[in-house]
Amino acid sequence: MTTIIIPDDGDQASQLRKCIYLITNEMKARTAQINEIRAWQNLLRTLRTENIKLKDRLADAIRADVKVEFVEEAEEFQQRFIENDQVIDLLRREMGDYLLLISDQGKPLTEIQLQALKKDTIQLEKEFDRVRNAFDVFLEQ
Repeated sequence: MTTIIIPDDGDQASQLRKCIYLITNEMKARTAQINEIRAWQNLLRTLRTENIKLKDRLADAIRADVKVEFVEEAEEFQQRFIENDQVIDLLRREMGDYLLLISDQGKPLTEIQLQALKKDTIQLEKEFDRVRNAFDVFLEQ
């Protein structure tokens, strides 16, 4: 939390209004960051659920087709799905840590931290979509 010292210059009411204004803006910034991170967490939950469904589809496809070429490519997709799980878990932990920092300790994230988290989340979503689309094409063959 930001500490504001109010000098005793006779205009304490004006200083108090400034202090309240600064604290209110800081609280709004923290609330906005919390809401943004929670939205990203929801996206991660969705991606995790979809990744599970992709792995289930892969298992079904392997049971149906046991050609060597098919199994080799299926293994590559399985590895990608595992990597997706790892990135999702890493981002979930990072977001949880940031939420604790913001809500429990009252420290808003820097713009650099917030933008890095946003960039990582968007990058994960794009990579996930790319892998899912490639997997759909693979299964259609």
